[in-house]
Amino acid sequence: MNTAALIVAVAGAKTKLGALGIMGLVAQAVFAARFFHQWIASERRQHSYVPVGFWWISVVGGVMMLGYGLGLMFLTEVGVNALAIVLGQAGGLVVYVRNLVLIYRKRQLANGTVVEPGDALYAHPDAGQSRGPSADPPAGR
Repeated sequence: MNTAALIVAVAGAKTKLGALGIMGLVAQAVFAARFFHQWIASERRQHSYVPVGFWWISVVGGVMMLGYGLGLMFLTEVGVNALAIVLGQAGGLVVYVRNLVLIYRKRQLANGTVVEPGDALYAHPDAGQSRGPSADPPAGR
């Protein structure tokens, strides 16, 4: 399928932009908005910066683009030719979600609300104070 045929299939008709084509345009606009969000955040800080919102917009736009790709695959004659969109967005979503997990885990660690593996032996459940082997007074005193 050549590019012109793909564009016609995406639009849903030769002269009309169908619902799937509109969905694709909106999805792409949301997905592209993440770069403007990052650009504005970097300009405000006067250095390169990737805000958490960048990853949230990436997830929303990625889900929308994935839906668009699946729509192309199953609802149009584009079919399997849309596999590149589906695989690209699915792979990207893994990265976006993982970055959010890492960001929120780091925040929880900074707030002391998460115990790292191996720390359970030394974490006091109430006060959050260290209770290592030398923290307890010797018996009989």
